[in-house]
Amino acid sequence: MAHWPEHWLSSQRRRQCLPAEGRTMSFSASLAEMVKAFGGLKSGDPRWLRLNLGPGSRLGNQHFGAQGLEWSLSVAWASGDAAAGVYVMLHLPTALTASSPAITAAAKANKLLDGAVAAVPRLRLSVCGADGQQAWSRPLGGDVFFMQTGFGWGHSTALELREEPAADQPAEGAAASGPNTGGGSTSGVAARWAGYLQGGTRLAGSVTLLPPM
Repeated sequence: MAHWPEHWLSSQRRRQCLPAEGRTMSFSASLAEMVKAFGGLKSGDPRWLRLNLGPGSRLGNQHFGAQGLEWSLSVAWASGDAAAGVYVMLHLPTALTASSPAITAAAKANKLLDGAVAAVPRLRLSVCGADGQQAWSRPLGGDVFFMQTGFGWGHSTALELREEPAADQPAEGAAASGPNTGGGSTSGVAARWAGYLQGGTRLAGSVTLLPPM
């Protein structure tokens, strides 16, 4: 433990830098990314798609910082389900996994890299509909919600999806043509997610980090 900076191990609440209204970041996923993640799934087979963050994430295009840790956003869907989930995922900071050998060894020795648990920050997740207006929004987190690194917390039935058309029926909302042979085709994925695809090509929404209560 001597290798760790003292403030990393402090249990005292730190000064908050969030304004009262919170800090909002946009997120998105392209239809091509969704086809790669959700196309061709077997019945009951779950798949996760990490969402891309817009300007303001400060930690690249897929991670944002909160409470000294790194977080990401994902949508999850299993073939055959009528709805998809939206989740926040917990990650250890890159500084803990790509720092000096001495610090990394100390972290492993104290099992801080495996099984670390943290409170989910207060935030609000929102997903837009195909018309660009908010279609779904829910609060999440707070001091009573805890999760382990590598896991997610969210709403498993957040986004109601449409039935996929039969193979001989045209799919609405597809941005690219192709055989409609089920979840593996662009048209099949576009049809199922059509209620949320802006311009038929892009899933979009936002996450707002909120100050503690």
